[in-house]
Amino acid sequence: MTLDEAREHIADGVVYHPPGGGPAEDGVITSVGKWFAFVRYGTQGHSKATAAEYLTLLAATTGGNT
Repeated sequence: MTLDEAREHIADGVVYHPPGGGPAEDGVITSVGKWFAFVRYGTQGHSKATAAEYLTLLAATTGGNT
């Protein structure tokens, strides 16, 4: 995913695929900055800066800005 694609999918679900092959993690894009997408993972109360290139859109989500 690119940052532009992430901007189009704020509030949509994504899967984070960490570099190096660690376990994937589901989250929701909460905002997008100049360098990172901000994603809230699981039940965490805050978002984490995440490189958009490691995100893929969850197939069942369609609630963002599209």
